[in-house]
Amino acid sequence: MRISLGGLEMTEKSKEKDKIANISEKYIISALMDYCTDSIYFKDLQSRFILANKALLKKLGMKNMSELIGKTDEDLFTEEHAKEAYAIEQKIIETGIPVVDIEEKETWYKKGIRWVSTTKMPFYDKEGNIMGTFGISRDITDRKKAEEKVQYLYCHDQLTGLYNRTFFDEELNRIDTDRQLPITIVMGDVDKLKLINDTYGHLKGDILLKTIADIFKKCFRKEDIVSRWGGDEFIAILPKTEKKDALKIIKRIQSSCKKRNINGVPVSISLGTSTKESSSKNILDILKEAEDKMYEKKIKSRKSIISLYSKDDKNTK
Repeated sequence: MRISLGGLEMTEKSKEKDKIANISEKYIISALMDYCTDSIYFKDLQSRFILANKALLKKLGMKNMSELIGKTDEDLFTEEHAKEAYAIEQKIIETGIPVVDIEEKETWYKKGIRWVSTTKMPFYDKEGNIMGTFGISRDITDRKKAEEKVQYLYCHDQLTGLYNRTFFDEELNRIDTDRQLPITIVMGDVDKLKLINDTYGHLKGDILLKTIADIFKKCFRKEDIVSRWGGDEFIAILPKTEKKDALKIIKRIQSSCKKRNINGVPVSISLGTSTKESSSKNILDILKEAEDKMYEKKIKSRKSIISLYSKDDKNTK
C-alpha cells in the first residue's frame, strides 16, 4: 500500500482524469480523517505534524489543526517516548519500510501512560518521492490492563499477593544455574493455623496467612523469590546466598513474628533451610532437605506447645 498526498496540492490539473483522481483521493482521505476513531496523522521529513484527524485532536485537547501543525512528539510526550517515535519515523523515511501493529507506550506529560497499537509508513508525492510518514494509532490501554491482570493472576496468590507455586516452579528451574550458586531454599509452615480457623473462623485464619506474607515481604530481599507454596506453607528461593545469610533472614522473620498476634494467639512459623553449594547437587533434593528440616521444627514446636499446656493443667489442679 502506498499513501500519497498529491491530491491535497493546490495546483491546477489540466487533465480530467487527474481531477477525478484528486477528487477520489481527497474523498478517501477526508473520510478517514473525519470518521475513524483511531488517531491518524501525517508528519513531514523532520517528523513535524502537518495533518491529523479529529480523533487525535480531541485526544490532544486541541480544537483546531493549527494548534498541532509544526509540533513534534517532543511537544506532546516525554523525552524518552519522543526519541523512540522519532527514531522509528526516520528509519521509515530512510528505508521506505513500514512498521505494522507495533505496541507503543505513550508517556504523556499530563495524562500519564497510554498504550497504542501503531502502524506507520512513508507517504509519497506524485513523482514517488517520500514526503514524510503516515501513521494510525489505536488505543489499547484497556486491553493491556486486562492482559496485565491476567498475567498477575497467573503468577500470584490472590490471598497474600505473593508469587504462587506455578511461578515458583518456573523460577526454580530458571535460577538453578551455576552462576546463581550458592542457592538457598527457605521453607515455612505456619503454626496454629488450624487452631485459629477452628476457634475464631477462617477469616481470622486468612489474616494470619496475610500477616506471615507481610513479614516475608519485609524480611526477604528484592532478589529473592518468595511464594505461597500452598495451604499454610510458604517458600523462598535465595540466589547467590550462603546458609549463614539465610539464617539471618530467618532470625528476622522469627523476631517479627513475636511482635504479632491474632486474637492474643502469638504468630509463629516453623522454618527449614538448605543450600545448594555445587552443581552436582540436585535442586529438588535441596528443596526436600529444607522441607524435612521445616517439619522437624514443626514437630518440636508442637511438643513445646503440648508441654506448656500440660504444665498449665498441673498448676491449675
